[in-house]
Amino acid sequence: MNFQWAKLRAGLVVLAAVIGMCCIGGPLARRAMAVPPHPPAEAILSDIHDMFQELSKTVGGLSKEQQAKVDAMEKDIAAKLKAKPDVEPSESDVLLQFRAILTDAQKVKFDKFLNDARARAAEALTSSNLKLMFGAVTIYANEHANAMPPDLGTMLSATFTPKNCLVGNSKTAIPADLASQDIKKQAAWVNAHAEFAYLGAGKNQTKVDGGFVLAYVKAPGARTNFLFADGSVYVYDQAVAAKLIADVKAGKNPPPSRPPL
Repeated sequence: MNFQWAKLRAGLVVLAAVIGMCCIGGPLARRAMAVPPHPPAEAILSDIHDMFQELSKTVGGLSKEQQAKVDAMEKDIAAKLKAKPDVEPSESDVLLQFRAILTDAQKVKFDKFLNDARARAAEALTSSNLKLMFGAVTIYANEHANAMPPDLGTMLSATFTPKNCLVGNSKTAIPADLASQDIKKQAAWVNAHAEFAYLGAGKNQTKVDGGFVLAYVKAPGARTNFLFADGSVYVYDQAVAAKLIADVKAGKNPPPSRPPL
C-alpha cells in the first residue's frame, strides 16, 4: 500500500489548523486521527473533495468552468482508485492539477497559501524537536546530579534521535547507516551537523534562570524558534530573534532583550 496520500491527509490537518482553514474537530481532522469509518478509497475521495473545497476558498472561489474541471478531476481519481485500489493518488500530482486550472492571480494566492502552510508546519516541527530536547536534557540532569548534558550528542536516546537535532524544513540528509552505528559515532555526527545552538553545557538545571536561552535555531530565518530553561518554546520574528542571539553571544543570558511574556 502506498501511504503517500495518508501522509498528505495528516499533513493537511496540521496545515489547516496552522492557518485557520478548519478546526481540529472537523471531518478532515477526525479522519486523519482515527480509523476511517468507511473503505480507504471512499476516505481518500472524501478527503480530496474536502481539500478542493478548502483550496477553492483560499483562491477566492472558482468559476463554473473551473469547478467543472475540479469535478472531472475527482471523477478521474475515483476511476483510477476503482481500477487500482492499492495505488493512492500522488499528492504532488493532485495539487499540480488543481493549480493548472487557476488564473494567474489565483496561482499567486495558491502558491502563497502552500508556502505559508509549509513554513508554519516546519516551524511547528522545529518547536516539537526543541520540546523533545528539553525532555532529553531533563532526563540527563536527573541522572547526573542536575548537571545538564555537555552537548546534543550526549543526550541521544530512543526518544531523542539525530533527526530531532534538525529543524523542521532541514535539507540535511541523515546517513542511512547512522542508526546502526555505535552511539559515539552517532553523537559525533549530531554534534557536527545539529542545526540548533545548545547552551546548556556546564549548567545546573535546578539553578539556571527559567529565562535562560537553552537552545535556538543556528540559522535564523524570518521567524526563529527558541527553547528556554523553563521548558517553554517561543518563536520570534527576525528583529527580535537577532537581538536575543546578539545578547546571548555577548554573554547576556538570560537575554535582557527578550520581550515580556
